[in-house]
Amino acid sequence: MSETDIFIPNIIDLTFDVLDHFGQEEVTAEIESTQQLDIYRKVSTDVIALLRYQHHQEHKATLNNMLFAQVVTAIEAYLASSFISTVVNSDLLIRRLVETDPELAKRQFSLKEIFTQWEDLKFLVARYLKDLIFHDLKKIKPMYFSVLDIDFGNIEWLFKAILIRHDCVHRNGFDKDGNQHQIESDAIIELVKQCTHLVSQIEEHLSAR
Repeated sequence: MSETDIFIPNIIDLTFDVLDHFGQEEVTAEIESTQQLDIYRKVSTDVIALLRYQHHQEHKATLNNMLFAQVVTAIEAYLASSFISTVVNSDLLIRRLVETDPELAKRQFSLKEIFTQWEDLKFLVARYLKDLIFHDLKKIKPMYFSVLDIDFGNIEWLFKAILIRHDCVHRNGFDKDGNQHQIESDAIIELVKQCTHLVSQIEEHLSAR
């Protein structure tokens, strides 16, 4: 949804503001979601199942590009949705986020706005988190640590996978120098294992809360 400007010369000038109802519904769904783990499991299971099919060799590179990108998207979606639903449904964690996140911490309100903003605080925080680029691990990794006390440890493998995913999606599997990524099935299976291990660690910490 976006604004639409319509101009008819010498007749009339119209401007339409389109309300972003779908955006609001999407944020609300993130707040209420409890299916993050189930969705991740479904996607990762589907990826492994597709790898086991006997595909023609000439189709393998394209298929592996898509499956690799799907695994990275699945872990990003899990990280984002789990963080949003966990934090936004806890007053303590919302406060910790506001106190530790530089962007949220510097937002200012007038005295007249305080009570209105307080009532809408959950939605405001959820929309802020939703608008973040969650595949930017420079942001999400420290947020998990400062707000949820979850340390991802060394995830250099995920940084690398995100860069490769970018080439899979935007360059059809080629890097900026024109070199094609050779993504083998074993590499995808290993990526699923690493992502699943990270998800398991996070779930263990969240369950302990």
